[in-house]
Amino acid sequence: MKRKKCLFSFILALLASIPTLVSADIVTGKVVDDKTGEPLAMASVQIVCKRGESTYWNSTTTDSLGNFSNRCYAEGRMTVTVSLLGYHSTKKRAYCGSGTTADTIKLGEFRLKPSDVVLDEVLVSAKAKRFTIQGDTIVFNPAAFKLTEGARLKELIEKLPGVTKRDGKLYWNNKPLRLQMNGRDIFGGSGIVADLPAEAVQNIKSYNKASDFAKHSGKDDGKEDQVLDIKIKASFMDKWYGDIKARVQSPKNYQASISSSKLSDKNPIMFHLDANNINQYQKVGTNWWENGDFDYFGKAQNAALGYQHNFTALEKETNYIAFTSNFNHKDGWGTDYEAAQYFSPNNITTWSLDRKKHYNHEIAPEVRADLVSYTDKKNFLGVNLTFNYKLERNNTETGSARFDTDTKPYGDFPLDLALSAGHGDAVYRHIINRERSYQQRINEGGEMQLYALWRHFIGKKAQLEINTTLSYGNGNNRFDAHRELEYISKGTASPLYQYSRAPYHNIEANGKVTLEYHINDALLLKASQKFKAGNNTIRQSFYSSSIASKIENDPASVLDAANSYRSKQHETNTTSSVGLAYKVGNWQFIPKIDFNLNREELNYQRGRLDTVAHRNSNTWTPEMLIKWKINKSNRFDFAFNYTTKLPELLSTLGYRDDTDPFWIVEGNPFLQRSHQHTTSLNYVATLGKQQAMFLFKVGYTHIINPIATVYDFDSQTGVYRSHSENVRSGNDWFAELTFDKSFGDYIHFSNKAEAHFKKSYGYLAAFNEHTAQEQNQLKMFTFTSNPELSYESDWLQTSLFGEIDLQRNRYSLASQYNNTPIRYAYGLRTTVKWKGWEISSEIKDKATTGYLAQELNRHRILWEGYIRYVWKKSKSWIGLSFDDILNQNRNYSLDVNSSSRTEKWNEIQHHYVSLTFNYHFDAKGKKNKE
Repeated sequence: MKRKKCLFSFILALLASIPTLVSADIVTGKVVDDKTGEPLAMASVQIVCKRGESTYWNSTTTDSLGNFSNRCYAEGRMTVTVSLLGYHSTKKRAYCGSGTTADTIKLGEFRLKPSDVVLDEVLVSAKAKRFTIQGDTIVFNPAAFKLTEGARLKELIEKLPGVTKRDGKLYWNNKPLRLQMNGRDIFGGSGIVADLPAEAVQNIKSYNKASDFAKHSGKDDGKEDQVLDIKIKASFMDKWYGDIKARVQSPKNYQASISSSKLSDKNPIMFHLDANNINQYQKVGTNWWENGDFDYFGKAQNAALGYQHNFTALEKETNYIAFTSNFNHKDGWGTDYEAAQYFSPNNITTWSLDRKKHYNHEIAPEVRADLVSYTDKKNFLGVNLTFNYKLERNNTETGSARFDTDTKPYGDFPLDLALSAGHGDAVYRHIINRERSYQQRINEGGEMQLYALWRHFIGKKAQLEINTTLSYGNGNNRFDAHRELEYISKGTASPLYQYSRAPYHNIEANGKVTLEYHINDALLLKASQKFKAGNNTIRQSFYSSSIASKIENDPASVLDAANSYRSKQHETNTTSSVGLAYKVGNWQFIPKIDFNLNREELNYQRGRLDTVAHRNSNTWTPEMLIKWKINKSNRFDFAFNYTTKLPELLSTLGYRDDTDPFWIVEGNPFLQRSHQHTTSLNYVATLGKQQAMFLFKVGYTHIINPIATVYDFDSQTGVYRSHSENVRSGNDWFAELTFDKSFGDYIHFSNKAEAHFKKSYGYLAAFNEHTAQEQNQLKMFTFTSNPELSYESDWLQTSLFGEIDLQRNRYSLASQYNNTPIRYAYGLRTTVKWKGWEISSEIKDKATTGYLAQELNRHRILWEGYIRYVWKKSKSWIGLSFDDILNQNRNYSLDVNSSSRTEKWNEIQHHYVSLTFNYHFDAKGKKNKE
């Protein structure tokens, strides 16, 4: 039997896949002089396609006869703008739809009216050729593009014919652009070069850079990169460029940062410094950048330094070795609020209120080394080695109370009232238990990770690739708590002191072997196999006592054996995948299947439990996608997928965790795997004459043996015990409708509506664990919609928008808990652009109803805006922004299932004014050296 399984996995790994082909609509038109009718050559044609929040940007130029033709890979409302030096620009609008076959969208003539005033923002020059063609390479001449004084390189790139911009990223014919400088990848990321002065560019080359395998075999494998190779003038090299940014924000917030890089073909260097208390962090690598919020409120300091040495071993191939380091220090804080309702049979329910204040401190240095080397014409080697260390300290102060009645009569969030209540107070007799706790967690550890890739060419037709990752981690997690517990129903109270330390170490190795073989020009054989093996060991010692001094002076006497454990887990995994893409006529078939073999062993000792658990499993993940393009205006897509989810191995053991005395968690040895399959049908209609697009999607999801949390409740103490359990199968019927239409050149309407009909099951909280429980059915209907009506011109964009999120919940065994929470909003958004100024404002009414917490059931008027000015040379800009002017914003969420309903919210950084100044410094080239 084992031999059959191994043979079957091997056969799966050797099956072939045919690369899918990408098609797109073709947009055509002709540009002529409005008075004479003569064709206009070298006119700039700009194509912008919008669908929802996504934007696709593209450009081209007319030929000597005034004609243009360009591909549109996006799907949505398209605006085509034509402009030429000495003429007024003109626009036309249409709809573009992508699919398995290409259609032609004919826009006819664009008649440009002559202008007496030469436009400031022209995109062409009549004195110089914009580009020349050298073989398969297009060479652009920057001097032929009319740019604003002091323009950055990114402005020039966006004006190159054929370049597209979508969601803030650059593309060429729907392929991501790979920016290079002087034939090499850019150290520190493409953003460094993008902010260079445009005058630093000697020329720009655009070409397809084939994969190493394609260059070796001479056959296309569909993996080429579209490269934009920027040649920098020699006088601008080996100099420093960067940005200095300063920001002040009310009431006492700040940000100061400097980022700088030395451009060099041989030894580039970069460094970044940032300090702020506006809850922003950043992490920088040789060719990547991370940044964003890290808490509700926070302050952070970051320093990064990088160095790279480039050397050439083979002709046209660059090798390098690079070193980067990051140091991050973060301090974050905030408060979480929670209101929950837990359902039980016989109309019995409990309510709880929780508030948790936290303060997090983190120090995280990291060092990384990279090596890229072409050792000879047949072998490539890439190695990455990373060392990191992290120290986290988390302090929390928690207050919570559980009630036998709704808390609304006692206020919006009467937690402080409940925590201070005594005998004789109205709320006191409804309190089941309450807790005040002070906790600290200290997590300290380090990790080393080694990644290596070796690629070898076999003859002219085959390529073997092996990659592997080895990682090792070691550390210690410590926990310290002081809890004040009160069991009001029983009339008892006691302090509880806890301490634990859990040293750990883990090691993991994984790898992948891939073999590619060209059978012929149209068929590529691809075989791959993934492997993974890991060990994870944790040893937790847990101590608890009602007397603090005992933990400090005599810990052995207060060892809590029931919550001390030793865990050693070993796991091995192999995965085989096969996929196929087959296209015939207007049909495309894309099947895929994964086969996974998993072996787990868990040696676990906790209290009286001492066991070794084994689990051997295999899972299948089939997928199928069928596309049918009926004609250029109509398309159907059919999709199916099936997945299997295994429960965590620890949750299948009979363990018990009561480190939180009010919430006890137990395992379930009878827990089984769950499955899910989804089927959907998608219809797309693009109506060019009506300037409209219609998308309709319906589908069905079936969940087999889903896993839910089951609660047992002690009404005397208010203690909940929980464990996971498989429940009856559920389903989700869903439908989506998207409508997008333009009315002329400037007015546009769009809306996406989505509805779900869900059915799921769970258990009501039990008072007697020996009594058979009946599953509670939850029928949930959700509906969301976000209509928007907008006006868009060159200097003014304004829109009226709305959104609604409705959720209707109905229970079979607890109809008294039925609820219908609703969130909705409507507002006005406006942006005005004039010369170097940009002014924006957004105001909306955001409202909620049907929530447990009365604090959430209200209207909130949210208003924000900004004013920004950019200097002509584009070296500096200054901006003034206003956030939540009326001080109304809150973050909140809702979770509803068959057993409970939980609402959460928290304070966030809002209601402030900020002033930001940014200065870009760069080198000046020496003209006599050009």
